[in-house]
Amino acid sequence: MYNTKENIVALATAPSSDAALNVIRCSGKTVFSVYKKITRNTHNPKPNSAFVHKLYDNKKNILDQAVVLAFKGPKSFSGEDMIEFSIHGGKTVLNDVFSALVAYGCRVAEPGEFTYRAFINGKVDLIQAESINSLIKSKNKNEASLALNNITGKLSNIIKKSIAPLMSVITSMEHELDFNDAEIDFTSKKEYISQINKISVSVENILKQSFLLSSHSEDIRICFAGKTNAGKSSLFNALLANKRAIISNTAGTTRDVVSEGLKIMDYPVQLIDTAGLRLTTNKIEIEGIKKTNREIIKSDVLIFVDEKNPIKEYRLQKIKHKNALFVLNKQDLSTKQKSPKYITTSCSTGFGINNLKKSLESLVKKLNNEEVSKNRYLLNIRQKEELSSFIKELNSAQKAFNESEDLVVVLTFLYNARNIVTSVLNPLDKNDILNDVFGDFCVGK
Repeated sequence: MYNTKENIVALATAPSSDAALNVIRCSGKTVFSVYKKITRNTHNPKPNSAFVHKLYDNKKNILDQAVVLAFKGPKSFSGEDMIEFSIHGGKTVLNDVFSALVAYGCRVAEPGEFTYRAFINGKVDLIQAESINSLIKSKNKNEASLALNNITGKLSNIIKKSIAPLMSVITSMEHELDFNDAEIDFTSKKEYISQINKISVSVENILKQSFLLSSHSEDIRICFAGKTNAGKSSLFNALLANKRAIISNTAGTTRDVVSEGLKIMDYPVQLIDTAGLRLTTNKIEIEGIKKTNREIIKSDVLIFVDEKNPIKEYRLQKIKHKNALFVLNKQDLSTKQKSPKYITTSCSTGFGINNLKKSLESLVKKLNNEEVSKNRYLLNIRQKEELSSFIKELNSAQKAFNESEDLVVVLTFLYNARNIVTSVLNPLDKNDILNDVFGDFCVGK
């Protein structure tokens, strides 16, 4: 694991030779002495303040003029004394300042080392630490919002609240083992089981209301489907403003799935163009139609396209989809929408394309709002597995109580549950977990 006795330094911003600024951060017990060396100041910096200073190497050469921020531990991100240098952009200045800081007593930080120090110094628990990384790597607004909630302690607090009664149950059972009938009023078996069950249900509700970080598709899937030669590929290209899919007047041109990423209202989506639906004996086309049907099932939004009657054709194909938009395409002479039940479009004139975009924006926003309302917390696989194991131990405790009423056996399961849930927040003695968690961070965080 990391050596916490040394000063560490890392670039906190994304490396770029074109950046206007770069931020270098240092943390450790003696970083204020590093500050005095590089700024040639004789006094420690005033905590929680910003200064403009010239920076020097050990030969007294000026390296840069920078904004320097000082933080006195424990009132800092890492819980230690910290210095941050906002220097000018460019590789030369960055390399010179970085090299000077190393020469003055800093070691290059390992991935996640700043957050690790924040964790061991009690600034954050493990869920909050993991969520910092989740926020940095978030792919959409919902994921970022849930990660930010975790950083502020929302998930940690609800877990603590849910498991708080467990220690009361354990304490009560321990008392019953220590005292005889004349000295203490025993809690009834029914009451114990009820208390354990309430704890289990509370944690189960957290799992039910949680969004699993690594098991979801990061993008909403929007599938184009319909008969051959209905203009699906042309609509696909029109939304992308790019000729991504091959288009032709010949029916059956698209025989495989074509996918392209796009952002709608800042939400990432995948547009999926598919082979046209029709009866055919062509083996390649048959395989393409099978893929179309699979994509329809997997899609979050279905855009069903037809040049005569999209709703009628949709029903003839016996498709069922809860988020279907119907498009009457190839209406090159149209100047107004023909029906409120579908969107009239022409890829040749551009008519109706904006209406299709607006309908998609509304539906994508609705789907994302549903995701937010359904999922209140963000979990990763480690957290989910630990909480699931916690529930299993509680269930085993209830089963043991029903079968034998032996408090020693029941307490064994309850102590196991306590140890498991403790590791969700603060597994200080599990270096393998900590290595996995913090090793996945970027350097400088």
